[in-house]
Amino acid sequence: NATTALTINASQNATFAGSITATTGITGTIGTFSGDVTVADGSELAIGHTQSVQAGRGSGKAALQVLGAASGDKSAMLIGNYQNGTAGGSLVFYKSRNTTVVNSGSGTIITTGDQIGNIVAVGDDGVDPDTESSKIEFDTEGTIAANRVPGVLRFHTATNAAPGVMTQALKLDSSQKATFSGAVQISKNTTGTGLPSATYTDEKYRLLVSNPQLTNNAEYGIGFSSYGNE
Repeated sequence: NATTALTINASQNATFAGSITATTGITGTIGTFSGDVTVADGSELAIGHTQSVQAGRGSGKAALQVLGAASGDKSAMLIGNYQNGTAGGSLVFYKSRNTTVVNSGSGTIITTGDQIGNIVAVGDDGVDPDTESSKIEFDTEGTIAANRVPGVLRFHTATNAAPGVMTQALKLDSSQKATFSGAVQISKNTTGTGLPSATYTDEKYRLLVSNPQLTNNAEYGIGFSSYGNE
């Protein structure tokens, strides 16, 4: 029996009963997809421009790109959620050691030390589009098992050198301990119950408390208090 493959109504809207394969790209107003939309491996989905670009990926291109070339074009990605509840939008990274793409729950467990995702800022240095300025890494540590993936956050910045060296500035581990690689500077008055204890392994690392609005050095610093019978 014959099956309808394409229907065009009086409003010139086309409805395809099956999938659409385009080998040279699709331009114009596409409309609404009621099913899944896939982009083949090795191809890109560019939003905002007809040209996909290679930046921050070595010799490869990012599969999803949001591009703009005007001052009013923010080249922004919005993740929104509208509901009468507490949940909001999410940006999710996923990592599996499976060598093929499979449904969640049927993959291969990751290994401690595996990187789950990262956010990278890349600038054009006049030579190539791959020079990183800063990045946030989502890593793992400890024992990984069912319902247990201990996390590590690493914040990196590039040094002001030629060439710049991407250097870890802050690490937040699975015990919620923060480790700063350089000096810690507090530039304004801080109120509250006090600062937590800190351990420094190098004399050049220090805790500096300052307020540029004050002219008398005696007016700021670190105070120590003791309460109790001992």
